[in-house]
Amino acid sequence: MDHHFKTSPGTNQEDLRRVNNLHKDLKKILEKELKAGNSIFKTSEGDPLETSILVLLSKPFTNKYTIGQAEYFGVNNPYYWKGEYRVPNTDHTLACKF
Repeated sequence: MDHHFKTSPGTNQEDLRRVNNLHKDLKKILEKELKAGNSIFKTSEGDPLETSILVLLSKPFTNKYTIGQAEYFGVNNPYYWKGEYRVPNTDHTLACKF
């Protein structure tokens, strides 16, 4: 995905690498969220599994999506985040803050 991402201050090349490695269905949702004005708050990888990738958005999702194999889960835990999209049999997560 060769986009200029709307990110929060502090987003770096590691964040962009993680986004580029994110499952294609989650990247499609991410693209729609960024176009709608959301931004990347942070990314991480390797937790809990070595293959895990997390992209956390700054604001709640702006829409509900049915894209490929991506499934939505309402987490609603302030310690973690409001909701997330995951793809079965991957360790990739696109999540949003409250």
